[in-house]
Amino acid sequence: MQSAFASIEREPRGTLPIILAGGHILDLESSALQGSDVLIENGAVARIAPHGKIATPVARQLDASGCLILPGITNAHTHSPENMAAGFCDGLQLDDWLKAIWAQLDHMTPDAVRLAVFAGAAQMLKRGVTAVVDHFRQTPASLPAIDSARAAYAATGMRAMIAVMLRDRVADNGQMVGVASRIRPISIPEARELWTEVTKRNDPRSRVTMALGPSGPTRCSDEMFELAVEIAQRHSLCLHTHVAETRSCAENALQLFGCRTVRHLADLGFLGPRTSLAHCVWIDDEEIDLIAQSRTVAVHNPISNMVLGTGIAPVPAMLAAGARVAVGTDGAASNGGQDIFESIKCAALLARNSTPNAGDWLTASKAMKLAVNGGREIFSLAPPAIVPDVVADIAVFPFAEDTLDNFFDPVRQLVYGAKSRARHVLVAGEPVVVDGEITSFDDAALQAELRQIRKKFMPSN
Repeated sequence: MQSAFASIEREPRGTLPIILAGGHILDLESSALQGSDVLIENGAVARIAPHGKIATPVARQLDASGCLILPGITNAHTHSPENMAAGFCDGLQLDDWLKAIWAQLDHMTPDAVRLAVFAGAAQMLKRGVTAVVDHFRQTPASLPAIDSARAAYAATGMRAMIAVMLRDRVADNGQMVGVASRIRPISIPEARELWTEVTKRNDPRSRVTMALGPSGPTRCSDEMFELAVEIAQRHSLCLHTHVAETRSCAENALQLFGCRTVRHLADLGFLGPRTSLAHCVWIDDEEIDLIAQSRTVAVHNPISNMVLGTGIAPVPAMLAAGARVAVGTDGAASNGGQDIFESIKCAALLARNSTPNAGDWLTASKAMKLAVNGGREIFSLAPPAIVPDVVADIAVFPFAEDTLDNFFDPVRQLVYGAKSRARHVLVAGEPVVVDGEITSFDDAALQAELRQIRKKFMPSN
C-alpha cells in the first residue's frame, strides 16, 4: 500500500509560555465559573489571574473568550483498529459482530494500524480528549503493529495507554474464543515473550505508555491472567480487560470457574488500583464491592452496550459502593465514532431506565466528572483542576450562540446541549488543537488517505 504518512505528521511546535485569555474556568464540583486568564509554563498551570493581569511578553496568547476552560477528558476504553470499520454492520449481537468485524481488522498492516490511530485521535482531540486507553487487538499479536500504534499516538501529542490484548482459550470446536478464523492459540511461553517485549517499549516519562490487556476471563486461560499480573507487577504496568460485557459472558464465567467473573479475577490477583475493567454490565453486588474495595476502575461504555444490546451497567450502584468509574467510547465499529460527549450524555441518561429512584440517577455533572476524574486515575495523574502546579491537560469549549450569563448550569449545557467541539486542547501544556484545528498532524491529509484505503480493509457487506 502506498502511504502518505509523511504528509500527515507535522514538526513539533515550540514550548513558549501560553496564556488562555478571557475564558471562564469551570469547577466541575460546583459548576461555578471563574473569569480568568491562565498562564501555562513548563507543561503545567503556572498562574491564574483576572483577564489582562498576566504580563508575560513572550507568551503565546490563545483566545478563550466566550469559552469554558476545564480539565482534559479521558476516553478510558477503545480499540483503535476499529476506526477503519465505523458503521460497517448493524443489528448483530456481540459474538456475531466480532466475527463480522475482526475477520478483516486482524489482517491490517502496520501502516493501516497507524492510520487508524490517527483517525481516532482526530475525532477525540476535537472533542477535548487528552488521554485514551487503547485495548489494542491484532490476532495473531504483532509487534510491528504495536510499534506502529505507539509511533502514531506519539505523533498526535495526546496521552495514550496501549493495553496489548492477547487470548488463548479454545472452544470445543477447536476455534480460539473471540477469533473469527482458525488461528493457532498463542502459548504461555510465547505470550511471556511478547509481553516482555512490550515492557521494553514502556517509558513512564512518555505520553505513550504500555499496559497488558488479556481479552477477557472467558477468552483467556487462568495462566494468561496470572502471567499478566506477574509481568505487570514486576514492571509497574497497568492491566486492562473486558468483564461481563454480556449475560452469556457472565454465565460462561460461572460455568468455567464456579464463581462470578470479578470474584475469579480477584482470586487471580488481577484487581487493584492499576487495573481497569471495561463494561462490567452483568455484575452483582458482591462483585461491585470487590471492585470498590480493590480500587479497581470500572469503565462504562454505554453506547456500544446499546448498539450490541448487551445491557445496562449498574453505574449508580457502583458509585454508591464507592467504586471508581470512568467512561469510554469503545471501538468505533460498535459505537459509530469516537465522540466522548455522546458517551457522557448516554451515561447520564441510560441508567435512569434501570434505576427507579430519581435520587440515584446519574446527573450531567456526575457523568462529566466520571469522564474527567475516572480516566485520570487510570493514568495516575493529579486530581483534575485548573489550579497552579497541576499538569496542563486542558480543553477549551466555545459557546458561540449563547452567552455564559444565559446558562442555568454550564455542565448541563455542555453535556446535554453543546456540540462538544473544542476550540483549543492542550496536553502537558502543548497545544494540539488551536482554533478548532489539529496542530500535531495534518487532518486534511489524513481524511484524504482514509477515503482511499478504508474500504480496502473492510470490503462491502
